[in-house]
Amino acid sequence: LLAPENEFYGSIPESPGRLPKLKVINLFGNRLTGIIPVTFANLSKLDAVDIGQNHIH
Repeated sequence: LLAPENEFYGSIPESPGRLPKLKVINLFGNRLTGIIPVTFANLSKLDAVDIGQNHIH
């Protein structure tokens, strides 16, 4: 999931956490807020995450 610097705002949806083969999440440089969804704990194949430059707790 590559979506850096798209000026997305709001919370990160739970839906990517339901993609068991997801390997990369890059949401760098958006306007996302809130917390990382609990469903992301199910992403056993995840190798890299970049959520920098957002307002995530």
